[in-house]
Amino acid sequence: MTETPRPRRRGALAPAALVAAGLLTLAPVLPATAHNFVVSTNPGIDATLTLPPERFEILTNETLLDVAGDGTGFALQVTDEQGLFYGDGCLVVDGVGMSMGAWLGDGGTYTVSYQFISADSHTLSGTYQFDYQPDPAATITPGSEAPLACGDPAPGTAVEATPDPEVVAPDATAEPAPEPGETDSPATDDASATTGIPTGLAVGIGLGVLALIAAIIGGVVVARRRRA
Repeated sequence: MTETPRPRRRGALAPAALVAAGLLTLAPVLPATAHNFVVSTNPGIDATLTLPPERFEILTNETLLDVAGDGTGFALQVTDEQGLFYGDGCLVVDGVGMSMGAWLGDGGTYTVSYQFISADSHTLSGTYQFDYQPDPAATITPGSEAPLACGDPAPGTAVEATPDPEVVAPDATAEPAPEPGETDSPATDDASATTGIPTGLAVGIGLGVLALIAAIIGGVVVARRRRA
């Protein structure tokens, strides 16, 4: 008689099925990489405000990826119904969130637009709106036609004027400078001042006259001796 072989296929598949089931059981335990998602905002989504917040803020569930440390790739903008921009432009990325100094203008609907880099290096963005019904005590700050850079003055604020350079008055005791043509002439002695002849020349003429007189007197004396 020929013996019929027993089927073994099911028995061979059983260990594989057990291994697969074990992997499925462990799968939820393995860490999974996912995008950051927004957990809260300031102002809140569809909120109604009566006073401006201190800061516009977006918070996520994980630490944001700010590789350069200067907010490159991040953005936060707030605009009104006319498309004017609000906020000081000084974006700060810190841990799980980012924020910017805030102010608001007239009442109406405002739109918040944001962009951030998730922990898994993906860039994510979104928008939402809130309503603003300012309290009579609220400060109304005009919007800007373009987003402000950090350090720019808020629209409507007075820019501090540069003081004019101080003009120093001349010393009242100082003698005025002589006018051209009025310079003092060098001092001269009395003789040259009265005759108009330079001192050296006057002395030379005087010596010459004395020598001439002495020669004449000498000639007269010699002549008298010869006669005698």
